Amino acid sequence: MLAEATAVFPLPRGMTPTAAATIPVAHFTAWYALTHLARLAPGERVLIHGAAGGVGLAAIQIAMLAGAEIFATAGSPHKRALLTGLGVPHVLDSRSLDFEERVLELTQGQGLDVVLNSISGEALHKSLGLLRPLGRFLELGKVDFYTNSPLRMRLLRNNISFFGIDVDQVMRVNPLLCRRLFLEMLERFETRELWPLPHAVIPREAIAEAFRRMQQSRHTGKLVVAFDDLAAGVRPLPPPELGPLEADASYLVTGGLGGLGLAVCNRLAGLGATSLVLVGRSGAATDAQKAAVARLKSRGVQVTVVRADVSDQGSLDAALGAVLPGLPPLRGVVHCAGVLRDATIANLTSEDIRTVLRAKALGGYNLHRLTRDMPLDFFILFSSATTVLGNPGQGNYVAANTMLESLAAYRRSLGLAAVTFGWGPISDVGMLTDRPEVLQSLKTITGAQELRAETAMDHMAKYARHDLSSLHVFRVSFRKLSRLPYVSSPMYRYVISEGSSEQAAMEAVDIRETLRGLSPKEAVRHLATLLSQHFARILRVPVSKIIHDKPMGELGMDSLMYVELGLATEEAFGVDISSLSLDKTASVLTLAEMIHHQFEQPADSGAAQAEAMSRQMRDIHGLNLSAEDARRLLESDSIQSKPN
Repeated sequence: MLAEATAVFPLPRGMTPTAAATIPVAHFTAWYALTHLARLAPGERVLIHGAAGGVGLAAIQIAMLAGAEIFATAGSPHKRALLTGLGVPHVLDSRSLDFEERVLELTQGQGLDVVLNSISGEALHKSLGLLRPLGRFLELGKVDFYTNSPLRMRLLRNNISFFGIDVDQVMRVNPLLCRRLFLEMLERFETRELWPLPHAVIPREAIAEAFRRMQQSRHTGKLVVAFDDLAAGVRPLPPPELGPLEADASYLVTGGLGGLGLAVCNRLAGLGATSLVLVGRSGAATDAQKAAVARLKSRGVQVTVVRADVSDQGSLDAALGAVLPGLPPLRGVVHCAGVLRDATIANLTSEDIRTVLRAKALGGYNLHRLTRDMPLDFFILFSSATTVLGNPGQGNYVAANTMLESLAAYRRSLGLAAVTFGWGPISDVGMLTDRPEVLQSLKTITGAQELRAETAMDHMAKYARHDLSSLHVFRVSFRKLSRLPYVSSPMYRYVISEGSSEQAAMEAVDIRETLRGLSPKEAVRHLATLLSQHFARILRVPVSKIIHDKPMGELGMDSLMYVELGLATEEAFGVDISSLSLDKTASVLTLAEMIHHQFEQPADSGAAQAEAMSRQMRDIHGLNLSAEDARRLLESDSIQSKPN
């Protein structure tokens, strides 16, 4: 969309686009009329006709802000009740001429200072006659103008000002005045002195009905037509795909010698790229990397390998400054570089955080700074699905990718090309091929399913020019994801299958039935046997290697494995054992005893959670929180998190 710069304004903080759509016409018309033309002052009396409409409701807000005494009319009992509920002291019937008599009665015959009028005919003249000396009449209606109705000039004899208002014309004739007034008005929205109008949202396929409602005055406030791309109706054309690429151009790929980076290079070559610049910290160091470069060259692609650290501004500037002048002009960037340093928050070091942020976030910003004055066709940043799904143990990685998504949005605000792709776990190339335990953890903890590089490249080629700056491509099991404590928003609550929850509950009941009749010692032993299978899967060792009374730390458990174990325990046994309540001295037998203890206390299912929270606060955070206080906190959180 192309618009005059003077007619574009910032969205007030915290306001949705739908709510903001109620502001420009209604509020600005009322603001221009009451503050600029009428100079409405504290204590003055103002009559607002049609006050339950959009302009009328906005005028009430502005009149209240000015400290004026408000008289308002509306055409139905329902609308008059609304105005009374808004605190308007004097509410009258706009479909009866009796309002003149009522105003004179309420003002002891003194009349009004300002009239904001939208009704025609005899009602207009009666309203004009209610003005006392120095009164201002603000005419919003168009009927009397277009029918050239005569105005009784005698009504203006007492220094009465009559303003015919057409805001569209004001915007054309004096756009700078409109901009100044609009910015003054928006300041009142920032300070919450004004607020959006009540409104009904109408889908675009029902737009005809919206006009009928407005024509028949069956609405209150504003009607906002929603253009939802997912709704039925005319769909916008899909964005143009990435290819074919210019032959006389160069394309830069960071991390271009890694598995995912080479997949990008092969796809760009397939789309017509003839000059690729591959940036990596070590260059083409391995035989596999040299062979991959040779294969690209055999396809007629000029490959320039640049050895540089993308997070080092000086290194990157010097290395690219030495090669880019001799190549075709740079027209595209794909930032694939990244590293993993996984650990839970409690175990993250400052070096872990810096290392991950530098490769991803700082590297992306350095590329932006280096290329922001170049006419790029695309600027693609590889992010992660964890920015929307989360993943215990990858807080630094999630933060780095979130910064990339913010960078893409920032570039879009500057009018520059940018898009991020938040990939699910890519299994056949890239970082996870060397770390199968991370892939398994993602699958187990978040329910994320594997994504192949070819599928990712298909999406990149198809959506690189998408209207949105941040896209996510992943497949996930929401049943598994729902077990994570931070997945509590309504978005997840409504997509998780109820049947899956019921199935998990039934499995837990089956285990309880199996334990029924066993002695406590036998029950704990049976639970330990079942738990051994989970330990073996997480540690990737045979079940025979799991010794029930051996401390978990000696079995090789790390912090991420504790998280995975806690989730697996909840899914398999239907109990909540916080991973933070398990320390390195605990054993399979200890965990079995904890589960059995919860099984034995069905009447107070929150007791174990409260005890776990109390231990966590004491052992991890050094806070003395009793189990009873923890129980109250859990109960209050449960009440607040229930959907309305």
